[in-house]
Amino acid sequence: MLEFRLLGPLEVRDGEQVLDVRRRKQRALIAALALRAGDVVSSDRLVEELWGERAPRTAKHALENYVSELRKIIGRDVILTRPSGYELHVEPDQVDVVQFERLVVAARGKAAEERAETLGRALSLFRGPPLADLAFEPFAQTEVPRLAELELAAREELVEAELELGRHADVVPVLEPLVAAHPFRERFRAQLMLALYRSGRQAEALAAYQDARRVLVEELGIDPCEELQELERGILRQDPDLRAPPRAPVPTVAAPEPTPSPPRRPARKTVTIVFTELANAVALADELDPERLRAVLDRYLDTARAAVERHGGTCAQIAGDAVLAVFGVPTTHEDDALRAVRAAVEMREGVGVLNDGLLPEHGVFLEVRTAVNTGEVLVAPSGDPATGRAVTVAEQLEREARPGQIILGEQTYVLLKDVVEAEEVAPPGSAPAYRLVDLLPDVHGRTLRLDSPMVGRRRQLAALSAAFESAVTDRAVHLFTVLGPAGVGKSRLVREFVEGLGGIATVLQGRCLPYGEGITYWPLIEAIRDAGLAPEDRAEVTFEAVRSLFERLARNRPLVAAFDDLQWAETAFLDLVEHVAESSREAPILVVCIARPELLDDRPNWAGGKLNASSVLLEPLSEAESERLMDNLLGESDLPEPVRDYIVRTAEGNPLFVEELLATLVDRDVLIREAGRWTTTEVPAIPLPPTIQALIAARIDRLPDGERAVLDLASIEGKLFARDAVAELAPEELRGEVDAHVAALVRKELVRPQPAEEDHFSFRHQLIRDAAYESMPMQVRAELHERLADFVERVRLSSVDVDELVGYHREQAQRYRAALGHAVEQGPEIRSS
Repeated sequence: MLEFRLLGPLEVRDGEQVLDVRRRKQRALIAALALRAGDVVSSDRLVEELWGERAPRTAKHALENYVSELRKIIGRDVILTRPSGYELHVEPDQVDVVQFERLVVAARGKAAEERAETLGRALSLFRGPPLADLAFEPFAQTEVPRLAELELAAREELVEAELELGRHADVVPVLEPLVAAHPFRERFRAQLMLALYRSGRQAEALAAYQDARRVLVEELGIDPCEELQELERGILRQDPDLRAPPRAPVPTVAAPEPTPSPPRRPARKTVTIVFTELANAVALADELDPERLRAVLDRYLDTARAAVERHGGTCAQIAGDAVLAVFGVPTTHEDDALRAVRAAVEMREGVGVLNDGLLPEHGVFLEVRTAVNTGEVLVAPSGDPATGRAVTVAEQLEREARPGQIILGEQTYVLLKDVVEAEEVAPPGSAPAYRLVDLLPDVHGRTLRLDSPMVGRRRQLAALSAAFESAVTDRAVHLFTVLGPAGVGKSRLVREFVEGLGGIATVLQGRCLPYGEGITYWPLIEAIRDAGLAPEDRAEVTFEAVRSLFERLARNRPLVAAFDDLQWAETAFLDLVEHVAESSREAPILVVCIARPELLDDRPNWAGGKLNASSVLLEPLSEAESERLMDNLLGESDLPEPVRDYIVRTAEGNPLFVEELLATLVDRDVLIREAGRWTTTEVPAIPLPPTIQALIAARIDRLPDGERAVLDLASIEGKLFARDAVAELAPEELRGEVDAHVAALVRKELVRPQPAEEDHFSFRHQLIRDAAYESMPMQVRAELHERLADFVERVRLSSVDVDELVGYHREQAQRYRAALGHAVEQGPEIRSS
């Protein structure tokens, strides 16, 4: 069944397929008809809505042609010709705008829980600003503001329902970006004040009122409305009427019945644990009546939970006054350790604010102590707490912490030592531990500790320079995308290009953030701020305003706008970039986008079909280039050849991996600088740096279930694997999809075909294979090695190495079973992960 989606960029879908409607006026015509689905729209009105007051004389003829072309795409019986015009002949619910409006009406007068559920379903239809790609068409000038206002009103009603249900902590991170985006909307500000107050953040609630008053007086010359003023007075006197109702559980939203999928198996993962507890819990229990104690603990736990969830963690266990949170479950992020420490800091600050209200209200002062520790755990699909030494160590460190302290375990500190200030606190002979002194502000990634002139990349640098010359010569926008996996040198390439411009262009540079509040247009805001360009007013970001800004900046000299980490960009920001590339005129602008291949998972047609668009994919460095990079990084050194060979083999051409492996030797005092020369007296065993582990684990953890299952199964055979072996190991429900999943892994640069052998593949990097393999529990590995041995013995009888290969896999199976103490006679059925 056809679906017409207008709440975001226009989409016409037929089931899972998005129909290819490319021409802008065709898209505008569909939208204009869909907004009045089932009604006849006159030709004269359509001409006015598509061309405005200055329609060309041939407009009606062009309209007929557009209708004819559209019928070929969406079906002849969908757009009907009527005596006075045309009708989109579909059911109303085939248009998302109609669905949205019906759900909003249906929510009115319902009880809070049903109202919240219905409004949530309505708002889930929005995929971005309504008619985002058609916002400048004449008909959209009235429709876009109307739909935007309906959306905001629905969001206000949803927040109101959530507040009635006691979910104040949940709505704070929702309201903060809404207030920032709509500073004059007083109802959002009132709701934020109330949610903050109910979350124990009284000082912040009062600060939110002062911010509202300042904005309204300075910008509009008016005082806050009476509702806001009365709310401030109520907060100051701690009006009992403002207290939160009991928290209602958040229901699981019913979704259409999905195709049943196999249960996920347990997995070994490196995660970061946050363990926090009230240091004075016993004293509080002695001082307070049980009901008052419960009220205090609820506010404390709400504060802790909100901080954890805001940074992407999971509260795995909340017992009494203790909170155990895990970062890296269900999905690993390369910055889980940083997220965890940010959450711990925010939790401590939140409790401080909470104390401002608790001290006068209950006469109590909360003291928290926290530990953050990183390590390998076993994660169960049932949602049970993670199991492993990392959890035990976190609990031990927390018990040794003093009130107000945040203690970091050794691996957490190693991951974050470039972005935190900390001092060692562990007594001699015990495991290293560090007290967090400060978390450096505005830090979003790692800091290079060694540096080198760029190695190789001459062809890619020339392509960037050619794109810039094209933009300047043609006075046109050129969109250039640099793709490649993490650490391959994308940002380094662009930095080399920008530095080579020698000041002949205005340069804007911004970076997309992996998570956070109000991050949609952060790369643009950062670029403008760092370039010293103060915004002219407080107006909201619009596509047209950004296009005009870029064109204005490019009048006197060329403009280069470089945006990094686009794989994390919000859909609206990607739409903005493409809009600038498509619509800017007579302006020498080069837009450089830096992204990992994952960008193409969500945006397969990124920059596709555009006249002035090009891209490069950065491949790994050659062995000779990796050797040269090592020499550049170290300068003069006596690095033993076995160590050099190991680093080259392990890094496999990834410059970041080369740098991190060398930095690990420096950190462990294996490489020592003497008289200006790096030297070592030993051939060390080089541990894989946790930064590299985190990058790779995060990359494969984002894969869809089927692709991840195939990657895991392939890792059993080794770096090289055969498609038929993976199919043999796969569960029944996955076997028919192995080819498709392997093809997807090839597109994502995780595996590659072996040209010499049909249906044989290899992992793009040994470390990818190792990460997939080591994520499986030993019990699972044992069974899979045994099954692979049976398959090799049965199918590859002509192979001269069959005995050795079978022996290897049976030996591995036995080794893992021995490590488990023979606790399991037979491994479980292997399900797709």
